[in-house]
Amino acid sequence: MPTTTEEFRKVLKEFKEKDANGNIVPNANNRVKFKVEGDGVLVGVDNGSSPDHDSYKADNRQAYAGKVLAIVQSTKQAGKFTVTASAEGLKDSTVTVNTTAPTGDQNTENHVDSFKMIKNYYVKHGYMPELQNKVEVNYSDGTVKSEKVKWDEITKDQISKEGSFIVSGKTEGGAFISVNVTVIDEVVALLNYSTTVQMGQEPLLPSERPAVIKDGTILNASFAVDWQTVDKSLFNKEGIVTINGTSNVLGKELGVTATVRVQKEKVTLGANIASDAHLTQDVPENFQSDNINAIKDGKTEYITVQEGVNINPNVWSNYKNSQTAAQQGNNKNTATIDFRYDTQQRIGEMTVYFFKDSWSARYPEAGKTEIWVDDKTKLVTQEIIGDEKDNVRAYTYKFDPVLATKISLKLTNNAKESAKDPNFRPCTGITEVQIKKAEGEGHFVKWCNRKYC
Repeated sequence: MPTTTEEFRKVLKEFKEKDANGNIVPNANNRVKFKVEGDGVLVGVDNGSSPDHDSYKADNRQAYAGKVLAIVQSTKQAGKFTVTASAEGLKDSTVTVNTTAPTGDQNTENHVDSFKMIKNYYVKHGYMPELQNKVEVNYSDGTVKSEKVKWDEITKDQISKEGSFIVSGKTEGGAFISVNVTVIDEVVALLNYSTTVQMGQEPLLPSERPAVIKDGTILNASFAVDWQTVDKSLFNKEGIVTINGTSNVLGKELGVTATVRVQKEKVTLGANIASDAHLTQDVPENFQSDNINAIKDGKTEYITVQEGVNINPNVWSNYKNSQTAAQQGNNKNTATIDFRYDTQQRIGEMTVYFFKDSWSARYPEAGKTEIWVDDKTKLVTQEIIGDEKDNVRAYTYKFDPVLATKISLKLTNNAKESAKDPNFRPCTGITEVQIKKAEGEGHFVKWCNRKYC
């Protein structure tokens, strides 16, 4: 184990599940929980499994191929911390790391805010992945640097068989990063796409589609698709419209199909159903800010509070989580708000009212906000950004009608703007969210008549 020598140094520790003879159990998938005590903080967990959508910020992760990774960050104080990994039915594993305080010539105020890099790599077995030799590093003072990366060695054994593994690296500025590498035998297809539109409406087609391997497994890897251009008049009458596309997947050209059912239905946007949802967020409870239920109270205006009041009951923000992460050298610049319904809803539009203040709340960059339904489908949206009015700007997202019981709003802080104080990080704030119900005669049914839909 390495020893931390600066404030924002991180230690990556890989835990392996072994049998009585000390051999790794390749099919072990126990859920491992981590506990950090002393002068350290658990900042992330991973397992190298690309289809695993568990949060990287949780304190536990299911093992994959007998392995799981914990990322621990030291504090400013010299000392030590202990990491304990536990799983039901297994003996606890513990490791202790000594730490030293940052030296006097280190800049402890300017730290890494985020990285722009490729997180997941997919290669055919027997081929060595070509990892980025440089990554873009964003610092808390607003500077952006392109820094070289020294990666850990990848062995021939790792790429000789199908599976996933984690590769760790270190930038020339001293930051630790990691990527997931998935070795696959062969991608046999891309996931076809199906949707339904009303007469006279053109479909919004996704720019990329997930890959499917020979055993039918759908990978968490998507490849860009070049869709053919079709006659727009085809959408003026009822029927089925087939749109073909092609994609270059690991040097092999694959075809993909979008099947569009054109129905004679006039869809209208109905009532705002955001107030009927049960709200949750992925921000840890002790780092939550303001009032999440304020975003469904029907008030879109930005209402301030008196100076010295730390909680604004009229808005939601990820302010505390962003600043705490910045002070600890964490890259937590995202947040997800979930809208859960007791029964399935059919929706056709979402409007998010973001606010901007004089301290750190900033409007998100165009194209950075994502909407997912039922944890598995990222909606293809048309984003319309409205004019600013009294420090509030409405972002409207139009999409084909879809059925869902859970709607996830995935937010990313604006990395191109800074807070008033350079030692603080920009955050995202919302006054209101509106989710419009899609109404019309009959129902749009997601369907497909082909394999891999």
